[in-house]
Amino acid sequence: GGTLIFGVTSISPYLNPLASTNSRIQWVTDAVTESLYTYNEELKSVPLLAEGEPEISSEGLTWTIKLKRGITFSNGDPLTAEHVVAVLKFVSDPTSYSDWTSYFANYVTDARAVDDATVEITLSKPYGVLRSHLNGLPIVHKDFVTKTDSTVGTGPFKIDKVVQEQTIDLRS
Repeated sequence: GGTLIFGVTSISPYLNPLASTNSRIQWVTDAVTESLYTYNEELKSVPLLAEGEPEISSEGLTWTIKLKRGITFSNGDPLTAEHVVAVLKFVSDPTSYSDWTSYFANYVTDARAVDDATVEITLSKPYGVLRSHLNGLPIVHKDFVTKTDSTVGTGPFKIDKVVQEQTIDLRS
């Protein structure tokens, strides 16, 4: 347990990593959120929140991803497929304000929770770089998908206190 304090001269008013891919947001939220996949020390893509590799249909249009069980958000809620679906639907909506939209809109046509731990993604056409985008896409709590002033993730820290143009305190 402890506190990580960021002292920066300019803090983005956005504290949701889905709102922007700006490095000023990422410095803070990378410690708060996690993605389905990440890179290991050899820069190989490996599962993080996902249980394993995605199952991809023969035509490449349906990706099924199982989630690890027992993962919780910093507010205590369990990570479920509904959270991942909410994130995917938000970033796939061409009218959303997310920087992530350019990577997902017009490719991801649907996402649904098959059960609590299984996400099914439907694509408009085969999209080979989807896996790479899932490596970086922050998974946030479904109740925070559209909020811009805070976020809740599964990472080791949670946003504790923000003083604009001074500090952001993260608590583990």
